[in-house]
Amino acid sequence: MKAVPREKHLRALKHMYENAPFNVIVKPKMTLSEGYSEILLDCQDVLRNAGGLMSGSFYFKMLDESCSFAANSIVDRFLVVTVSFAVEFMKATLEGTVKSVGKVMSTNGTLVFAESLLYDQNDQVLARGSGVFSRSAKLLASLTDYHAYTK
Repeated sequence: MKAVPREKHLRALKHMYENAPFNVIVKPKMTLSEGYSEILLDCQDVLRNAGGLMSGSFYFKMLDESCSFAANSIVDRFLVVTVSFAVEFMKATLEGTVKSVGKVMSTNGTLVFAESLLYDQNDQVLARGSGVFSRSAKLLASLTDYHAYTK
């Protein structure tokens, strides 16, 4: 199976991300280029913890996914999976739009190393993440939301 042209690959990954079951509910928006991903998400009630703050689980989700999709932007044909991921929480947020920016830092064989920062609406850093990602055995072409955008 031949590789999908880069522009179609990136468009298909973006569509796949934005149409994942939970993302259809919370409606994040992704910008994707080679080795780079940016995700915007409005702080909604469903994302809040008991204290009314955006839950740390969504910090993790955004940091991990911005890194993961930045990694998958440079990996053709296969879905990448998280091997390990570390998060440093720095600040809480109550409202507004948060932005997660993920960047590929390096590659080593089948591993991709990426880092991300999560910002509040005033561009203050809320958290940082770093992870290691690996190519899985899952072909991207086998995923309906990916395949539909590569034709």
